[in-house]
Amino acid sequence: MVGHRLAKMLSVGCILLFLGSCLLPPLVQSAPLLKTNSSDYNRAINLQSLIRVSWDANATAKPIIPRGELRVVLLNVTFCACGGYFAALLARLFVGRQVTATLQIVDKPSWCTASISSSTFAFYITSHLGDIQTRTTTLSISLSDQAPAFALGEITLKARVKPVHGYFGLINIMRGTTDKFTLTFVPAYKPLLKLDLPQGNTIETPPLVTVELPIIITNLGNGRTVVFINQSENANDWDIQVPAQVILDVGEQTTIMVQITAPANFSGDYYFQLGFTPAYYDDCSLVGNCIYEGFLAYYHST
Repeated sequence: MVGHRLAKMLSVGCILLFLGSCLLPPLVQSAPLLKTNSSDYNRAINLQSLIRVSWDANATAKPIIPRGELRVVLLNVTFCACGGYFAALLARLFVGRQVTATLQIVDKPSWCTASISSSTFAFYITSHLGDIQTRTTTLSISLSDQAPAFALGEITLKARVKPVHGYFGLINIMRGTTDKFTLTFVPAYKPLLKLDLPQGNTIETPPLVTVELPIIITNLGNGRTVVFINQSENANDWDIQVPAQVILDVGEQTTIMVQITAPANFSGDYYFQLGFTPAYYDDCSLVGNCIYEGFLAYYHST
């Protein structure tokens, strides 16, 4: 045990002597024969830190549903120390010294909310350079209704390893480092329609007279949308005309007219329905729920 402590003290003394001989100028000095880059010198002596952030690509392969899903991605934060001969000596002298790393979100789309469950990590200097240490955390992602369907979203993460000093801050044991990583994802298509009936859904329909009711359709979804319009089964003698479909960009609205012609000798009340089904313009297999509106046609002869 005494021999081990003596060897350690001798090693520290050698390092301090070496550093002092390099840093203190000689008493007599002629023109330098070789210029030394101080950053290269530090890299040769100090421990160098490496940090990486990784995740399973499948975690973000499936589109994220806006305002309806919280996507949680497992992040692996990996650290190791490396360097040359003197760095290896420092590692043995300061084995077990804690290394602190941080992870933060530095950029994301305005329609994205993201948070990291744990942003500070403790690693340790080991006696062997290149030993890999891994910590885990989670990144939670949610999207607002304004997230454009299938647009590329990016979240930039910044990982930082703080420098490590020893002997009351006199020795720089490990240099800090900073690196950035970009996680990509895409928002899913979310169909959403709004229907307005400015004149209501009730109208008088004298026989054989064509009357009209307006319907305002607004695309509140996050992608260009085809709205398919269909009507319930009607009696053969009723003539109800409506467009088969309309195409709306995000936020766009249009007004369609429902033309209704009652049969001859009609008197009383007649009820029918129209269905409005939104679908993604570029892939009509992506459909939303059908919205139904009911209408009452009436005529009471005296």
